[in-house]
Amino acid sequence: MIHPISIDTVVKPVEGHILPFVPKGPVEIFQGYNGPHSHFAFTRGSGRISYDYRFGLDFKLPLGTEVIASKEGRIHYIINRSHSLYRGLDSEKGFYCSPNFLIVEHSDGLKSCYSHLDGSGIFVEIGQKVKQGQPLAKTGLSGWVGPVPHLHFQVYHRTQTFPVNFTNYFGQLEHKLLNNNE
Repeated sequence: MIHPISIDTVVKPVEGHILPFVPKGPVEIFQGYNGPHSHFAFTRGSGRISYDYRFGLDFKLPLGTEVIASKEGRIHYIINRSHSLYRGLDSEKGFYCSPNFLIVEHSDGLKSCYSHLDGSGIFVEIGQKVKQGQPLAKTGLSGWVGPVPHLHFQVYHRTQTFPVNFTNYFGQLEHKLLNNNE
């Protein structure tokens, strides 16, 4: 069971990342920082471990969009066999629906996660070094995609996500400012 919790910790933004895709028009964000569907702090199960997903981003992208490395690093982990898919907005169902994803570990000890990938569209292998901007995968329908196909991206360490100051995007990332009607 998912139990939202309040965390007031101020987290310093990380630098040196580019958008994890090449924009072909205006950048559209389905769920920004502190979004209502899954970008919040919570405990899971017995509640002994807290997760802080406040700073995840869901970029609305067409299926098959090429995903690129936001920063150089080494491929740390890949899941590319998930056939799980959930298109609703219920977090109790969504959090238990595993996506295809990959994780890049950076020299500063942080990791970036790229989620909702096409399992047959992953171009890298565990242990491989990648350069910033290098193609990694293609977006797909896997995991909890909700009503809008998207790329979930987050920079994190253990159970803490971090806001990102992208070097090639200066638009709004906070969900309530993106979607004034929510």
